[in-house]
Amino acid sequence: MEEKEIVYNEAKFYQIGLFSLNNAATNLYLALMGYVSYYANSVIGFRVVLISMLLTIMNVFDGITDPIAGFLLDKTKGRFGKFRPFMFFGNCIMAVSTLLLFGTLEYIPKVLQVPYFVLVYALFVLGYTFQTVVGKSGQAILTNNPAKRPLSTYFDSVFIMAAYGGSVLLVANYLVPKYGGYTNIGLYHEYMIWVIVVSAFCTIGAIIGIWKKDRAENYERHEKQKI
Repeated sequence: MEEKEIVYNEAKFYQIGLFSLNNAATNLYLALMGYVSYYANSVIGFRVVLISMLLTIMNVFDGITDPIAGFLLDKTKGRFGKFRPFMFFGNCIMAVSTLLLFGTLEYIPKVLQVPYFVLVYALFVLGYTFQTVVGKSGQAILTNNPAKRPLSTYFDSVFIMAAYGGSVLLVANYLVPKYGGYTNIGLYHEYMIWVIVVSAFCTIGAIIGIWKKDRAENYERHEKQKI
């Protein structure tokens, strides 16, 4: 019997690398949110116990939004693709919520600061979920060649380490000396601008990386292969 030649859905090296920037985009925000407790405590005046409780609640909320975002992604088949809208709007939502959280919380009346914090952080979690939910399924659409799939893991690891390592260097070696510590609100204002700008560029790169693959015919082919 003749053996059928396997025809893989191939992706170029640059497509895999650019799409992995999506992880860098989200992890830059995740690194920034690692400092939200410092900001809420030292600048706004929230008690440490209160901050811990609020962040725990937000983690539970994140667990609720994940399956919902996955369901919406599965049902999305618009003219702009399946993945690109989630990446674009997810990043925009995170940018807006970050500006609101670090840029306006200090001006909110004390009695409203806690509910405002919860609402804005919940908005951030929603945006973060939207952009991260495309990760694994997007890689599957890019290529099903087992020889190339490890490239995604390699790029993901490099970009995630760069996002966290770069954030630590920026804060410790530049922002802290410039502003004199974590009690200066200027540190958080400048840090969030860095994150918003760099994350936006990473998201644009990721959208470019998956652009040619984010089409209906590729979803149909992928579904047939799973069956």
